Amino acid sequence: MALASFLPATLAAANLGPLAYYWYTWMNPHRLVWGMLNIQWGKFFAVATLLGWLFSSGKKKIAWNIVTVMIITFYLWTILTTMTAKFPDQAFSELQEWSKVVLMCLITTAIMQSRIRLHTLIWLLVISIGYHGVKGGLFMMLSGGNYLVVGPPQTSIAPTNEVARAFLMTIPLAYYLSKHSAHRYVRWTMLGVTLLLMAALVGTNSRGALVAMLAMMGFAWLYMKRKILIVVGAAIVLAAAVVVLPAERTSGLTARFSTIDEYEEDGSFQGRVRAWNYAMEVGRKSPIFGNGFGTFDFGFEKAAHSNYFEVLGEHGYVGLSIYLFMVISAFFYSGVIMSRAKRQKELYWARDLALCLRFAIVGYLVGGITKNHAFFELFYVELALLAIVGALVKQEIRQTHAPPASDTRFAPAIAGQGPGVVTPASAIRPASPAE
Repeated sequence: MALASFLPATLAAANLGPLAYYWYTWMNPHRLVWGMLNIQWGKFFAVATLLGWLFSSGKKKIAWNIVTVMIITFYLWTILTTMTAKFPDQAFSELQEWSKVVLMCLITTAIMQSRIRLHTLIWLLVISIGYHGVKGGLFMMLSGGNYLVVGPPQTSIAPTNEVARAFLMTIPLAYYLSKHSAHRYVRWTMLGVTLLLMAALVGTNSRGALVAMLAMMGFAWLYMKRKILIVVGAAIVLAAAVVVLPAERTSGLTARFSTIDEYEEDGSFQGRVRAWNYAMEVGRKSPIFGNGFGTFDFGFEKAAHSNYFEVLGEHGYVGLSIYLFMVISAFFYSGVIMSRAKRQKELYWARDLALCLRFAIVGYLVGGITKNHAFFELFYVELALLAIVGALVKQEIRQTHAPPASDTRFAPAIAGQGPGVVTPASAIRPASPAE
Protein backbone atom coordinates (compact mmCIF):
# COMPACT_ATOMS: atom_id res chain seq x y z
CA MET A 1 0.00 0.00 0.00
CA ALA A 2 2.90 2.35 0.70
CA LEU A 3 4.18 1.92 -2.86
CA ALA A 4 0.68 2.37 -4.29
CA SER A 5 0.36 5.71 -2.50
CA PHE A 6 3.15 7.09 -4.68
CA LEU A 7 1.06 6.68 -7.85
CA PRO A 8 -1.50 9.48 -7.22
CA ALA A 9 1.28 11.67 -5.80
CA THR A 10 3.25 11.17 -9.03
CA LEU A 11 0.21 12.10 -11.12
CA ALA A 12 -0.22 15.29 -9.08
CA ALA A 13 3.47 16.24 -8.97
CA ALA A 14 5.45 14.98 -11.94
CA ASN A 15 8.82 15.68 -10.30
CA LEU A 16 8.10 12.88 -7.83
CA GLY A 17 7.89 10.38 -10.69
CA PRO A 18 11.62 9.84 -11.37
CA LEU A 19 12.32 9.78 -7.63
CA ALA A 20 9.71 7.09 -6.95
CA TYR A 21 10.70 5.06 -10.01
CA TYR A 22 14.45 5.02 -9.34
CA TRP A 23 13.96 4.50 -5.61
CA TYR A 24 11.94 1.38 -6.39
CA THR A 25 14.38 0.25 -9.10
CA TRP A 26 17.61 0.55 -7.12
CA MET A 27 16.74 0.27 -3.45
CA ASN A 28 14.14 -2.46 -4.09
CA PRO A 29 12.11 -1.69 -0.94
CA HIS A 30 9.65 -4.48 -1.79
CA ARG A 31 12.46 -6.98 -1.13
CA LEU A 32 13.25 -5.56 2.29
CA VAL A 33 9.91 -6.45 3.92
CA TRP A 34 7.79 -9.55 4.26
CA GLY A 35 4.51 -10.21 2.49
CA MET A 36 4.84 -7.82 -0.47
CA LEU A 37 2.83 -8.74 -3.55
CA ASN A 38 4.88 -9.63 -6.60
CA ILE A 39 3.76 -6.60 -8.62
CA GLN A 40 5.95 -4.86 -11.18
CA TRP A 41 5.62 -1.43 -9.63
CA GLY A 42 8.30 -0.02 -11.88
CA LYS A 43 6.02 -0.07 -14.92
CA PHE A 44 3.23 1.60 -12.94
CA PHE A 45 5.61 4.34 -11.78
CA ALA A 46 6.85 4.83 -15.36
CA VAL A 47 3.31 5.21 -16.71
CA ALA A 48 2.29 7.50 -13.84
CA THR A 49 5.37 9.64 -14.43
CA LEU A 50 4.59 9.92 -18.14
CA LEU A 51 0.97 10.94 -17.48
CA GLY A 52 1.95 13.36 -14.75
CA TRP A 53 4.50 14.96 -17.07
CA LEU A 54 2.11 15.24 -20.02
CA PHE A 55 -0.66 16.84 -17.97
CA SER A 56 1.56 19.05 -15.83
CA SER A 57 1.55 22.81 -16.27
CA GLY A 58 5.33 23.18 -16.26
CA LYS A 59 7.81 23.00 -19.12
CA LYS A 60 7.85 19.81 -21.14
CA LYS A 61 11.09 20.41 -23.00
CA ILE A 62 13.62 17.58 -23.00
CA ALA A 63 17.23 18.62 -22.44
CA TRP A 64 18.33 18.40 -26.07
CA ASN A 65 22.03 17.91 -26.65
CA ILE A 66 24.33 15.37 -28.26
CA VAL A 67 23.74 12.90 -25.41
CA THR A 68 19.94 12.75 -25.67
CA VAL A 69 20.04 12.84 -29.46
CA MET A 70 22.33 9.81 -29.56
CA ILE A 71 20.23 7.91 -26.99
CA ILE A 72 17.16 8.41 -29.18
CA THR A 73 19.11 7.47 -32.31
CA PHE A 74 20.36 4.26 -30.72
CA TYR A 75 16.86 3.46 -29.45
CA LEU A 76 15.31 3.94 -32.89
CA TRP A 77 17.92 1.62 -34.37
CA THR A 78 17.09 -1.09 -31.82
CA ILE A 79 13.46 -0.84 -32.93
CA LEU A 80 14.53 -1.57 -36.50
CA THR A 81 16.69 -4.51 -35.43
CA THR A 82 13.79 -5.88 -33.38
CA MET A 83 11.61 -5.93 -36.50
CA THR A 84 14.16 -8.18 -38.20
CA ALA A 85 15.12 -10.16 -35.08
CA LYS A 86 15.88 -13.86 -35.34
CA PHE A 87 14.05 -14.51 -32.05
CA PRO A 88 11.09 -12.09 -32.26
CA ASP A 89 9.28 -13.03 -29.05
CA GLN A 90 12.36 -12.53 -26.88
CA ALA A 91 13.34 -9.45 -28.86
CA PHE A 92 9.99 -7.71 -28.33
CA SER A 93 10.06 -8.61 -24.63
CA GLU A 94 13.51 -7.06 -24.18
CA LEU A 95 12.53 -4.07 -26.31
CA GLN A 96 9.72 -3.31 -23.87
CA GLU A 97 12.14 -3.18 -20.94
CA TRP A 98 14.61 -1.13 -22.98
CA SER A 99 11.81 1.27 -23.98
CA LYS A 100 11.01 1.86 -20.31
CA VAL A 101 14.66 2.69 -19.64
CA VAL A 102 14.82 5.21 -22.48
CA LEU A 103 11.44 6.72 -21.64
CA MET A 104 12.37 7.37 -18.02
CA CYS A 105 15.78 8.69 -19.07
CA LEU A 106 14.28 11.29 -21.41
CA ILE A 107 11.43 12.26 -19.07
CA THR A 108 13.95 12.73 -16.28
CA THR A 109 15.90 15.25 -18.38
CA ALA A 110 12.66 17.20 -18.89
CA ILE A 111 11.35 17.11 -15.32
CA MET A 112 14.49 17.48 -13.21
CA GLN A 113 15.90 20.60 -14.91
CA SER A 114 16.84 22.55 -11.80
CA ARG A 115 19.79 22.29 -9.49
CA ILE A 116 17.61 21.38 -6.50
CA ARG A 117 15.78 18.62 -8.35
CA LEU A 118 19.01 17.35 -9.87
CA HIS A 119 20.71 17.10 -6.49
CA THR A 120 17.62 15.45 -5.02
CA LEU A 121 17.86 12.74 -7.66
CA ILE A 122 21.59 12.28 -7.02
CA TRP A 123 20.96 11.94 -3.30
CA LEU A 124 18.22 9.39 -3.94
CA LEU A 125 20.48 7.29 -6.19
CA VAL A 126 23.34 7.36 -3.69
CA ILE A 127 21.05 6.50 -0.76
CA SER A 128 19.26 3.72 -2.67
CA ILE A 129 22.38 1.96 -3.95
CA GLY A 130 24.57 3.16 -1.11
CA TYR A 131 22.27 1.38 1.32
CA HIS A 132 23.31 -1.95 -0.17
CA GLY A 133 26.91 -0.76 -0.57
CA VAL A 134 27.32 0.40 3.04
CA LYS A 135 25.72 -2.77 4.32
CA GLY A 136 27.88 -4.89 2.00
CA GLY A 137 31.09 -3.03 2.87
CA LEU A 138 30.50 -3.38 6.61
CA PHE A 139 29.52 -7.03 6.16
CA MET A 140 32.70 -7.70 4.20
CA MET A 141 34.91 -6.17 6.88
CA LEU A 142 33.09 -7.57 9.93
CA SER A 143 32.99 -11.07 8.47
CA GLY A 144 36.66 -10.90 7.61
CA GLY A 145 35.83 -11.23 3.92
CA ASN A 146 34.73 -14.85 4.32
CA TYR A 147 31.54 -14.33 2.32
CA LEU A 148 30.68 -12.75 -1.00
CA VAL A 149 28.72 -9.51 -1.18
CA VAL A 150 25.55 -9.95 -3.24
CA GLY A 151 22.60 -7.73 -4.10
CA PRO A 152 19.01 -7.98 -2.88
CA PRO A 153 17.49 -11.34 -3.93
CA GLN A 154 15.20 -11.64 -6.95
CA THR A 155 16.24 -8.28 -8.38
CA SER A 156 18.25 -7.16 -11.39
CA ILE A 157 21.29 -6.50 -9.17
CA ALA A 158 21.16 -9.73 -7.19
CA PRO A 159 24.22 -11.48 -8.76
CA THR A 160 27.67 -10.35 -7.73
CA ASN A 161 28.67 -8.92 -11.12
CA GLU A 162 25.46 -6.89 -11.43
CA VAL A 163 25.61 -5.38 -7.94
CA ALA A 164 29.34 -4.70 -8.45
CA ARG A 165 28.63 -2.59 -11.54
CA ALA A 166 25.94 -0.69 -9.58
CA PHE A 167 28.51 0.07 -6.86
CA LEU A 168 31.01 1.08 -9.54
CA MET A 169 28.65 3.62 -11.12
CA THR A 170 27.61 5.04 -7.73
CA ILE A 171 31.11 5.67 -6.36
CA PRO A 172 31.62 8.89 -8.43
CA LEU A 173 28.22 10.26 -7.33
CA ALA A 174 28.96 9.60 -3.66
CA TYR A 175 32.35 11.25 -4.05
CA TYR A 176 30.69 14.29 -5.65
CA LEU A 177 28.35 14.64 -2.65
CA SER A 178 31.36 14.44 -0.35
CA LYS A 179 32.65 17.62 -2.02
CA HIS A 180 29.41 19.55 -2.51
CA SER A 181 27.36 19.14 0.63
CA ALA A 182 26.63 22.09 2.87
CA HIS A 183 27.67 20.58 6.19
CA ARG A 184 31.09 19.22 7.07
CA TYR A 185 29.72 16.14 8.83
CA VAL A 186 27.67 15.27 5.76
CA ARG A 187 30.75 15.59 3.57
CA TRP A 188 32.73 13.27 5.84
CA THR A 189 29.83 10.82 5.92
CA MET A 190 29.62 10.69 2.14
CA LEU A 191 33.36 10.15 1.93
CA GLY A 192 32.87 7.18 4.23
CA VAL A 193 30.05 5.93 2.00
CA THR A 194 32.41 6.19 -0.98
CA LEU A 195 35.03 4.05 0.76
CA LEU A 196 32.43 1.48 1.86
CA LEU A 197 31.12 1.23 -1.69
CA MET A 198 34.66 0.48 -2.81
CA ALA A 199 34.99 -2.14 -0.07
CA ALA A 200 31.68 -3.71 -1.06
CA LEU A 201 32.83 -3.86 -4.69
CA VAL A 202 35.96 -5.72 -3.63
CA GLY A 203 33.73 -8.03 -1.58
CA THR A 204 31.80 -9.08 -4.68
CA ASN A 205 34.99 -10.72 -5.99
CA SER A 206 34.12 -9.39 -9.47
CA ARG A 207 37.36 -9.24 -11.42
CA GLY A 208 35.95 -7.07 -14.20
CA ALA A 209 34.43 -4.53 -11.80
CA LEU A 210 37.65 -4.33 -9.80
CA VAL A 211 39.70 -3.65 -12.93
CA ALA A 212 37.15 -1.00 -13.97
CA MET A 213 37.36 0.66 -10.54
CA LEU A 214 41.16 0.74 -10.71
CA ALA A 215 40.97 2.26 -14.20
CA MET A 216 38.48 4.84 -12.94
CA MET A 217 40.73 5.72 -10.00
CA GLY A 218 43.74 5.99 -12.30
CA PHE A 219 41.84 8.36 -14.57
CA ALA A 220 40.67 10.39 -11.56
CA TRP A 221 44.29 10.63 -10.41
CA LEU A 222 45.05 12.72 -13.49
CA TYR A 223 42.65 15.42 -12.27
CA MET A 224 43.65 15.43 -8.60
CA LYS A 225 45.84 18.20 -7.22
CA ARG A 226 47.27 16.15 -4.36
CA LYS A 227 48.20 13.07 -6.35
CA ILE A 228 50.44 11.62 -3.64
CA LEU A 229 47.47 11.35 -1.30
CA ILE A 230 45.63 9.22 -3.84
CA VAL A 231 48.61 6.89 -4.15
CA VAL A 232 48.98 6.58 -0.38
CA GLY A 233 45.24 6.03 0.04
CA ALA A 234 45.16 3.32 -2.63
CA ALA A 235 48.13 1.60 -0.97
CA ILE A 236 46.34 1.67 2.39
CA VAL A 237 43.17 0.20 0.85
CA LEU A 238 45.10 -2.60 -0.84
CA ALA A 239 47.03 -3.35 2.33
CA ALA A 240 43.83 -3.41 4.36
CA ALA A 241 42.24 -5.75 1.83
CA VAL A 242 45.14 -8.16 2.14
CA VAL A 243 44.86 -8.09 5.93
CA VAL A 244 41.06 -8.34 6.11
CA LEU A 245 40.37 -10.86 3.35
CA PRO A 246 41.07 -14.47 4.27
CA ALA A 247 43.89 -16.30 2.56
CA GLU A 248 41.60 -18.41 0.39
CA ARG A 249 39.81 -15.30 -0.90
CA THR A 250 43.00 -13.37 -1.68
CA SER A 251 44.63 -16.40 -3.24
CA GLY A 252 41.52 -17.04 -5.29
CA LEU A 253 41.41 -13.46 -6.50
CA THR A 254 45.11 -13.32 -7.34
CA ALA A 255 44.77 -16.67 -9.07
CA ARG A 256 42.02 -15.24 -11.25
CA PHE A 257 44.22 -12.28 -12.18
CA SER A 258 47.16 -14.54 -12.90
CA THR A 259 45.11 -16.26 -15.59
CA ILE A 260 45.29 -13.07 -17.64
CA ASP A 261 48.78 -14.09 -18.69
CA GLU A 262 47.69 -17.74 -19.06
CA TYR A 263 44.66 -17.00 -21.20
CA GLU A 264 45.06 -20.17 -23.25
CA GLU A 265 44.45 -22.25 -20.09
CA ASP A 266 41.77 -20.01 -18.57
CA GLY A 267 38.36 -21.59 -19.16
CA SER A 268 36.57 -18.36 -18.29
CA PHE A 269 38.56 -16.41 -20.84
CA GLN A 270 38.12 -19.10 -23.48
CA GLY A 271 34.37 -18.89 -22.94
CA ARG A 272 34.55 -15.17 -23.59
CA VAL A 273 36.54 -15.76 -26.77
CA ARG A 274 33.91 -18.19 -28.02
CA ALA A 275 31.17 -15.63 -27.30
CA TRP A 276 33.12 -12.91 -29.12
CA ASN A 277 33.73 -15.19 -32.11
CA TYR A 278 30.01 -15.94 -32.22
CA ALA A 279 29.24 -12.21 -32.22
CA MET A 280 31.65 -11.61 -35.09
CA GLU A 281 30.13 -14.50 -37.02
CA VAL A 282 26.66 -13.00 -36.56
CA GLY A 283 28.06 -9.63 -37.63
CA ARG A 284 29.55 -11.20 -40.74
CA LYS A 285 26.25 -12.80 -41.75
CA SER A 286 24.07 -9.83 -40.79
CA PRO A 287 26.31 -6.75 -40.65
CA ILE A 288 23.49 -4.19 -40.84
CA PHE A 289 20.85 -5.32 -38.35
CA GLY A 290 22.43 -8.22 -36.46
CA ASN A 291 20.07 -10.83 -35.00
CA GLY A 292 18.22 -8.54 -32.60
CA PHE A 293 17.68 -8.84 -28.85
CA GLY A 294 18.03 -12.35 -27.45
CA THR A 295 20.82 -13.35 -29.82
CA PHE A 296 23.09 -14.67 -27.08
CA ASP A 297 20.42 -16.04 -24.74
CA PHE A 298 18.80 -18.17 -27.45
CA GLY A 299 21.36 -18.39 -30.23
CA PHE A 300 24.48 -18.94 -28.16
CA GLU A 301 22.80 -19.78 -24.82
CA LYS A 302 25.50 -17.91 -22.93
CA ALA A 303 26.32 -14.31 -22.09
CA ALA A 304 28.13 -12.07 -24.56
CA HIS A 305 30.79 -11.12 -21.96
CA SER A 306 31.30 -7.69 -23.56
CA ASN A 307 29.23 -4.59 -24.20
CA TYR A 308 30.70 -4.19 -27.63
CA PHE A 309 30.24 -7.74 -28.85
CA GLU A 310 26.77 -7.78 -27.32
CA VAL A 311 25.72 -4.79 -29.41
CA LEU A 312 27.50 -6.17 -32.49
CA GLY A 313 25.70 -9.50 -32.34
CA GLU A 314 22.30 -8.04 -31.55
CA HIS A 315 22.29 -4.83 -33.61
CA GLY A 316 24.99 -5.21 -36.24
CA TYR A 317 27.92 -3.00 -37.09
CA VAL A 318 25.62 -0.02 -37.62
CA GLY A 319 24.21 -0.41 -34.12
CA LEU A 320 27.70 -0.82 -32.68
CA SER A 321 28.84 2.38 -34.42
CA ILE A 322 25.88 4.33 -33.03
CA TYR A 323 26.43 2.89 -29.56
CA LEU A 324 30.13 3.75 -29.53
CA PHE A 325 29.44 7.26 -30.80
CA MET A 326 26.83 7.71 -28.05
CA VAL A 327 29.21 6.71 -25.26
CA ILE A 328 32.23 8.57 -26.64
CA SER A 329 30.19 11.71 -27.32
CA ALA A 330 28.98 11.63 -23.70
CA PHE A 331 32.61 11.45 -22.56
CA PHE A 332 33.60 14.49 -24.63
CA TYR A 333 30.39 16.38 -23.80
CA SER A 334 31.34 16.15 -20.12
CA GLY A 335 34.57 17.92 -21.08
CA VAL A 336 32.58 20.64 -22.85
CA ILE A 337 30.52 21.20 -19.70
CA MET A 338 33.67 21.37 -17.59
CA SER A 339 35.19 23.94 -19.93
CA ARG A 340 32.07 26.11 -19.84
CA ALA A 341 31.49 25.82 -16.11
CA LYS A 342 35.03 26.67 -14.99
CA ARG A 343 34.60 30.23 -16.26
CA GLN A 344 32.09 31.05 -13.50
CA LYS A 345 32.59 30.38 -9.83
CA GLU A 346 28.87 29.78 -9.39
CA LEU A 347 29.14 26.77 -11.72
CA TYR A 348 32.00 24.96 -10.02
CA TRP A 349 29.49 22.41 -8.77
CA ALA A 350 28.53 21.64 -12.39
CA ARG A 351 32.18 21.29 -13.37
CA ASP A 352 32.81 18.78 -10.57
CA LEU A 353 29.62 16.84 -11.32
CA ALA A 354 30.51 16.59 -15.01
CA LEU A 355 33.97 15.36 -14.01
CA CYS A 356 32.54 12.70 -11.69
CA LEU A 357 30.16 11.55 -14.42
CA ARG A 358 33.18 11.34 -16.71
CA PHE A 359 34.80 9.02 -14.17
CA ALA A 360 31.69 6.85 -14.29
CA ILE A 361 31.84 6.71 -18.09
CA VAL A 362 35.46 5.55 -17.93
CA GLY A 363 34.50 2.80 -15.48
CA TYR A 364 31.62 1.79 -17.74
CA LEU A 365 33.85 1.66 -20.84
CA VAL A 366 36.53 -0.45 -19.14
CA GLY A 367 34.06 -2.70 -17.35
CA GLY A 368 32.25 -3.32 -20.63
CA ILE A 369 35.29 -4.98 -22.16
CA THR A 370 34.66 -8.27 -20.36
CA LYS A 371 31.11 -7.85 -19.03
CA ASN A 372 27.97 -7.24 -21.06
CA HIS A 373 25.95 -4.37 -19.64
CA ALA A 374 25.31 -2.28 -22.75
CA PHE A 375 21.73 -1.64 -21.62
CA PHE A 376 22.44 -1.26 -17.90
CA GLU A 377 19.86 1.26 -16.72
CA LEU A 378 22.04 3.11 -14.21
CA PHE A 379 24.41 4.14 -16.99
CA TYR A 380 21.57 5.80 -18.89
CA VAL A 381 20.38 7.49 -15.70
CA GLU A 382 23.83 9.06 -15.40
CA LEU A 383 23.68 10.09 -19.05
CA ALA A 384 20.43 11.85 -18.16
CA LEU A 385 22.22 13.59 -15.27
CA LEU A 386 24.91 14.71 -17.70
CA ALA A 387 22.31 16.08 -20.12
CA ILE A 388 20.62 18.01 -17.30
CA VAL A 389 23.92 19.50 -16.12
CA GLY A 390 24.66 20.62 -19.67
CA ALA A 391 21.25 22.28 -19.96
CA LEU A 392 21.61 24.05 -16.61
CA VAL A 393 25.09 25.34 -17.45
CA LYS A 394 23.90 26.60 -20.82
CA GLN A 395 20.94 28.30 -19.20
CA GLU A 396 23.09 29.95 -16.52
CA ILE A 397 25.60 31.24 -19.06
CA ARG A 398 22.81 32.62 -21.23
CA GLN A 399 21.28 34.46 -18.27
CA THR A 400 24.66 35.80 -17.17
CA HIS A 401 25.46 37.28 -20.57
CA ALA A 402 21.92 38.55 -21.25
CA PRO A 403 21.61 42.36 -21.15
CA PRO A 404 19.82 43.81 -18.10
CA ALA A 405 16.26 44.94 -18.68
CA SER A 406 17.18 48.52 -17.65
CA ASP A 407 20.09 48.82 -20.09
CA THR A 408 19.21 51.90 -22.23
CA ARG A 409 21.48 50.79 -25.04
CA PHE A 410 18.82 48.32 -26.06
CA ALA A 411 15.82 50.62 -25.57
CA PRO A 412 13.57 51.27 -28.58
CA ALA A 413 13.77 54.52 -30.52
CA ILE A 414 11.30 57.23 -29.46
CA ALA A 415 9.77 60.04 -31.48
CA GLY A 416 12.00 59.72 -34.51
CA GLN A 417 15.25 59.55 -32.58
CA GLY A 418 18.09 57.25 -33.65
CA PRO A 419 18.09 53.55 -32.79
CA GLY A 420 18.74 52.85 -29.15
CA VAL A 421 18.68 56.58 -28.21
CA VAL A 422 16.27 57.48 -25.44
CA THR A 423 14.92 61.03 -25.41
CA PRO A 424 14.40 62.45 -21.91
CA ALA A 425 10.75 62.89 -20.99
CA SER A 426 11.24 66.62 -20.39
CA ALA A 427 12.41 67.13 -23.96
CA ILE A 428 9.23 65.68 -25.48
CA ARG A 429 6.61 68.36 -26.09
CA PRO A 430 3.16 67.17 -25.04
CA ALA A 431 0.62 67.21 -27.83
CA SER A 432 -2.07 69.91 -27.78
CA PRO A 433 -5.77 69.10 -28.22
CA ALA A 434 -5.68 70.68 -31.68
CA GLU A 435 -3.04 68.23 -32.79
